[in-house]
Amino acid sequence: MSHVNMKYLRTFLVMVEKKSSAKTARRLDISQESVRLQIGRLERVVGKRLLQRPVPPNPEEMGRTQLTEDGRTFLPKAIAALQAHDRMFDDKSIGLDPRTQVSTLATGLLEKALTALRHDLSEEEADRIHKTLLGGSRPDGT
Repeated sequence: MSHVNMKYLRTFLVMVEKKSSAKTARRLDISQESVRLQIGRLERVVGKRLLQRPVPPNPEEMGRTQLTEDGRTFLPKAIAALQAHDRMFDDKSIGLDPRTQVSTLATGLLEKALTALRHDLSEEEADRIHKTLLGGSRPDGT
């Protein structure tokens, strides 16, 4: 049975939001080395690579850390684990809560997925899925 330190999950979520070990370190008030160690330990426990720094198509994206496919699958599990932990311990003292930003990211990923599927779905199906998953009308106004 594997055990994950909640601190590693928080670091992972901030890294997903900030896309940079330097920005993550500043946000959490730890060193960049600690960020890298915590992400590495989390990946070892999970047994999968969760984040990557791909070769960017343009200079503006240089050094931007992104989720791998396994990372995208793991992200909702990390959020759920932290929510359960915080409910269990009523952990209000931790301060910064990256999950609010991560929910925005997750919604964006879902929007992209629905857009990619759009040509395969009828308007009715797209509306139904969008309302079910995101609770509203689609961003294109339809």
